[in-house]
Amino acid sequence: TNTQHIIDGLIPNTSYTVGVRAYTIAGPGEWIDETAMTFDIPMVQNFQVTRISDTTARATWDQIESEAVERYTVYYYSTSEVKRQVDSGSKNFSANVSEGVIDGLDPNLDYIFSITVTFILGGIEYEGIQIDPIVPSVQTSEPSRVDIGPIIGGVVGAILIAIVIIVIVVVVIVIVMRRKGIYSKYDVEEKELQPVHF
Repeated sequence: TNTQHIIDGLIPNTSYTVGVRAYTIAGPGEWIDETAMTFDIPMVQNFQVTRISDTTARATWDQIESEAVERYTVYYYSTSEVKRQVDSGSKNFSANVSEGVIDGLDPNLDYIFSITVTFILGGIEYEGIQIDPIVPSVQTSEPSRVDIGPIIGGVVGAILIAIVIIVIVVVVIVIVMRRKGIYSKYDVEEKELQPVHF
């Protein structure tokens, strides 16, 4: 026999009295009444999911400020048309976090994600309504930035060294040429000044 029953469609933040009695072959038993207050389980706000790799996604959400929050549950469902395989699951996160990583996803499937919050009131768990499923965004890697300062510094340094070497080589060549030119000039003058013997 079932000793539990969920009554749907009640108005939030409203007091209800619920009565229960047993029926046996001897007839109906006495009523047992319980008065309870319904409350509105808030939906999680600002839920976002980013696919950070082929097999991993990161979910973030706004925490609900209540001591009655027990956990957050992120649900995922595959949506791929290519593969007929259906993958679905959920992952629980503690009440004091506002993000979590979902791993083990199939790299060949596309997924949608949803989230709920679970409260514990009077020792009974109440799970809120799942938000509408969302498609995750894809993490884009930032373009790599190359620090060209050292490259430019290296190129400028190499150019300066090359210029210095070229200047030194030119100076050496000029000196050598001048010396050769001067000696040649003296050789000619000496020949001109030497007496001629007949």
